[in-house]
Amino acid sequence: MTSRELVIKSNGHSFLLSLTEYFNRNTGAPDSYNINLGGSNKKCLNLMISATGQEGRLSWVERHVECSIEMDDPRSQQVILLALSIAKSLNGNIRYIHLDDTSHFSCALPEGGSHEVEMKPFHIAFYRATWYEYYFNAHLDAGHEEYTVLKTNFDNPAMKPATFEFGYNQTLKDELEPLYKSSKTWAEFFATISEIYGKRKCSIIYQWVKDALYIIFENKAHFENMKWTIDLQNNEKTKPIYFESYEAKWTGGSRRQRQRQRRQATRKNKLRKVSTHKYISINKVGYIIPQYISAKWNYKKFLKKAI
Repeated sequence: MTSRELVIKSNGHSFLLSLTEYFNRNTGAPDSYNINLGGSNKKCLNLMISATGQEGRLSWVERHVECSIEMDDPRSQQVILLALSIAKSLNGNIRYIHLDDTSHFSCALPEGGSHEVEMKPFHIAFYRATWYEYYFNAHLDAGHEEYTVLKTNFDNPAMKPATFEFGYNQTLKDELEPLYKSSKTWAEFFATISEIYGKRKCSIIYQWVKDALYIIFENKAHFENMKWTIDLQNNEKTKPIYFESYEAKWTGGSRRQRQRQRRQATRKNKLRKVSTHKYISINKVGYIIPQYISAKWNYKKFLKKAI
C-alpha cells in the first residue's frame, strides 16, 4: 500500500485528493485505488475502485462548507462527478459504482433545534426519485422495474385515501388536512406542500412521509431499499469533468499548520502543475477514453510513481 496527496482544481474549487493504491500480495500488481476527496480540514467523499475491473463502491459523501480547500461549500454533485472522473482516469474500465443509499440531512424545526431526516423518502416524495437516481441515474440492484411502475401511483387518484393520519401534532394536522382534502393525487398534495412551505417542507413531512409512501408503493418497501448502483456507461449524467492536478510540498508541522499551508499554497498558486485532464469519446462502443495534456508529465504515470 502506498499513498499520495495532490491538489485537484475543478470548476472553480480546489480539493485535497488523498489517493491510496493497494497491491495484490501474490503478484505485486495494483489491485485497487481508494479516492478520498475533501478540503484541508475535512474528508467529504470516499470511493474505492478496482484497479483493472469494472466495479467500485461509493462509501460515503458529505456536504459541508469545508469540503474544499477554499472552504466555499462545493455542491455534492460536483464532488461526486470529480471523484468519478478521477476514477476513470485511473481505470478506464470502471463502470459500476455501488452505493448504500443511507443519506441524511439536518432539517431545522419550527420550534427550534433540528432533526436528521432520511434523504431517500424525502426526495422520492417531492421529486419521484432518490437523490442518486435524480442526479446520476442510479438504479436499484433488485426490483427497479416494479419500483418504477409503482411510482405512477403518485398520479393515481385511486391511490390517495379520503383521509390520512398526520401524527399527533394537532397544529400540523389542522394545517395539512385542508390541503390534503383539496388535492386529487399524492403528487398534487406534495407539490402544494413544496409551494407553501418551501425550505421548511422537511419539517412538515418527516414524521409521516414513510406512511404515505407505503400507501403509494402498495405496502412494498422498494423506497427503503438501500442497495443502488450507478452505471457509468452511456450515462449522460456521469460524463467526466475537466480537472487539473497539482503537486504541493508540505513542510510538516502540526495538523493545523499543514492545513494552513494547503490553503496558502492554493491561494498564492504555489503548486506544481501535474496535468490538465479532459476526456474524449473516440470509439464506437461508447467507452470514454482519457487524454492527458502535459508537456512534461503523464498524469497516470505520475500518480503510479508518486504513490
